[in-house]
Amino acid sequence: MDRRILIGARRWAIRISTPHRGFLRVLKERLPHYFRPARKDRPRADDIHFRFQRAQPETGTADGEDAPQSYPVENLGLSRSIRFKSGRISVRVEKKRGVEDACLYHPCFLGPLSLALREFGATLAHGALVSRGKEDGILLLGRSGSGKSTLSLAFLAKGFRYFSDEHPILFSRGGRVMGSDFISRIALPPASVRLFPELAGSLRWDGRRRKYLLDPDKAYPDRLGSACAVRTILFPRFSETASLSARRLTPLELFQTLMTDDYFSLSSRNAIERGLSRRYLDLMGRLANQARGYALRYGPRDVRSLPDFVGRLPRIA
Repeated sequence: MDRRILIGARRWAIRISTPHRGFLRVLKERLPHYFRPARKDRPRADDIHFRFQRAQPETGTADGEDAPQSYPVENLGLSRSIRFKSGRISVRVEKKRGVEDACLYHPCFLGPLSLALREFGATLAHGALVSRGKEDGILLLGRSGSGKSTLSLAFLAKGFRYFSDEHPILFSRGGRVMGSDFISRIALPPASVRLFPELAGSLRWDGRRRKYLLDPDKAYPDRLGSACAVRTILFPRFSETASLSARRLTPLELFQTLMTDDYFSLSSRNAIERGLSRRYLDLMGRLANQARGYALRYGPRDVRSLPDFVGRLPRIA
């Protein structure tokens, strides 16, 4: 089975080839926006070839100009290899038993995809992205449980444009760091659903993930973004007893905190990885100088009012 999807402001075309029906099913469930009928216009895009199958690891010559770089996940029985120059990703399952959906999506798809994007000076980020316009993107970064999805929905409900609540793409254009779309279904814990009673009819329960899902395409079809300049970065921390507050980070603090993102892995096994790491460091350095960063604390009563609070941050910092 083959499929082509356009992501990141239609900048990258991912050509997916797999005989594994479960893999395509998971991608369609997580990223339905990109599996709907595409517009007829086909802009020029950088191709990333993605192959997923059950087989032995790919082999290649060590001195080849585009030899495959291996990134195994031994405890999951995965063999992952990337040919960076040609943008070819190969993920192979070595174990015979079934692979969980979370594994199919994260280590099988998102991890190698983010590494492949670095060849183009881009990366995924573990966060959410919304914007007030093309020049005012707000990036929310943090660990699981910090409320990125809930907060991105609060911004979306306030009229902001939505790009992603999990894995936006960051890239450089014209000397600026831009954020672009990686639109997925917004997954909300039951406690967050109560904060958005107007969306009760648009949510459905996913028993596998133990969360409610919202399709932003259907709930807010006119508020989906494609690309924006990142101007504000929030690092939210949720607490049941917290009062809403924000502390401005220095550029150095912001850079150091960006380096803790799940997708950053500074490696120097070979010249290719050293080059990719330098590109990532340059991208994060530009972002730290371009954007304002804030450590944000909030509680459940602050979620719906937080977009207005963020709008005042430059004046209260």
